Amino acid sequence: MAASEDIMTEWQPIIVRAYAGYCAEESPRAFRLGSTWYRVTRVFARTWEQTVEGREFRLFRVMTEDGKVFTLRYDIESESWFVETQV
Repeated sequence: MAASEDIMTEWQPIIVRAYAGYCAEESPRAFRLGSTWYRVTRVFARTWEQTVEGREFRLFRVMTEDGKVFTLRYDIESESWFVETQV
């Protein structure tokens, strides 16, 4: 088994400042992970995800001003934000 197969993904709750255009929470501008705020300088991708139960999420692949790349997830039903973490 390769080392990458041992990595599991979890979604950690975060606080996000987002631009809200014609649809709510249209694009993340900054987010807080732990006690650190990260400013989003680039959004690489925006996608939708739907579970078999019908729950919908918006996914954003972003780069912060310090060059770090994160995947953020917005839960439409609960209006909550999460960041992908590896455990």
